[in-house]
Formats: sequence, structure tokens, C-alpha cells
Amino acid sequence: MAVAVETAGSASLNADIGLLYPGQSVFGKPVSDLVDGSVTISGSLVSGKLKKVTGWTAFSSTTEYQSGNYLPIVIRGVSSPDLATASLIKIGGADNVITLGSDLTAVFRITDPKAEMIKINIIKDGIIQQKTLDLSGLTLLA
Repeated sequence: MAVAVETAGSASLNADIGLLYPGQSVFGKPVSDLVDGSVTISGSLVSGKLKKVTGWTAFSSTTEYQSGNYLPIVIRGVSSPDLATASLIKIGGADNVITLGSDLTAVFRITDPKAEMIKINIIKDGIIQQKTLDLSGLTLLA
């Protein structure tokens, strides 16, 4: 069985890829502890400042991943996490597929916004729609 793949611009994607709101929490951490002020997605460009977090054991049991700068996203307009995937892609490196929560949220540990991007795949009516987020507008705070 063949599956069609469409690369979707922000207007044609049948889902909304957004950020978690400051009043929300993810893995027991308030979003306001992760982002400094306003982080935005305009078209495919993600802009804003990500705060440095240390000792976040609820994010990962691996010590190396418990500290850093994290970007929380949500996919709205999709009925099930089985119909979407989210990957952190490093230029020249391997894809790191992130497991979406049942509420279609994902948190990405960002280490180099100029060399990383997020790829979202959404399956709708047998067609895989792809959206890539450019992280070059992010600033990682120390």
C-alpha cells in the first residue's frame, strides 16, 4: 500500500502546531519555568528565549538530559497521538523521534537551534502531512 506524503505550509496543514501556554505544566514543570516571556511560531520559524533548567528528573532518568533548554509544543486538531509523530533533527545527525503524550504534547531538549529543527508528521485520510519548524530564532539562556 502506498502512502502519499505532502509537505505542508502553515496554511495547508490540517492541524495546529503550537506552544503550551504559560499557565500549563509538562512533566511536573510549569511552562513559565521553560520559556522566558513569549515564544512564538510564525509560519515555520520558532522565536523567543528558552530558560536553562537543571535537575529535571521528570523529563528523563538519564542525568545528561535532565539539564538544558527545553521547548514544549502541542499538536491540536489531531484525534490521537497514534496519528502524529514529532522528531528533533540535527543537521548531519540522526533523527530523534519524541513520543507524544496522550494530550499530543512533546518537549524537546534544544542544544543548538542553528543546527536543529523539528519535523512533525500528521496522518490524515491516509496522507502523511509534514511540517518542519525552523529553530534558528530561538535564544538559549544560560
